[in-house]
Amino acid sequence: MTPVIMGRIKLRYAEQLSDKVLRADADMNKADWLTGLATAVGVLGIGLGFWWADAVAALVVSISISKDGWDNTANAIRDLMDTRPTTFDNSEVDPVIAKVNAAVMDDPRVVGVQTRARDEGHVLHLEVFVQVDRLVVEVAWLEELERRCNEVDWRAGDVVVTVTTEPHPVADARLE
Repeated sequence: MTPVIMGRIKLRYAEQLSDKVLRADADMNKADWLTGLATAVGVLGIGLGFWWADAVAALVVSISISKDGWDNTANAIRDLMDTRPTTFDNSEVDPVIAKVNAAVMDDPRVVGVQTRARDEGHVLHLEVFVQVDRLVVEVAWLEELERRCNEVDWRAGDVVVTVTTEPHPVADARLE
């Protein structure tokens, strides 16, 4: 019972902390108890006279382990390749990026904003390209924008604000 309970607890904290390693560990806890359950069902099936039950249980266990291994390896490779940050379960783009963009766009002097983000473990490194319609901006205003970005979410740890008068020239899939 302990792997079931620990896996559920770890999964809940993995989401709150946006911790992909904790998520992988919770997946392994789930795999542990599913493997034990499938093995017990296979042995019970043989005891009841179903000679093929153990083979089916072994097939289920091997497919489950292979799927978990594939998913966790693919997620680790994506993280190492410095792709766009995603949520802890890799199901969608990290919402912190959109929140930072919205916070910057709330300023009336901002015409447009694009953000390049990198996942640095628990925190994000954000390069915020702010488009303004004037050539001169105050340093205090830039510091205020950076502070606002940092306050959006605890994960917005390292923020660099760059001012431009035109949209960022590399407006492709890497920018949001």
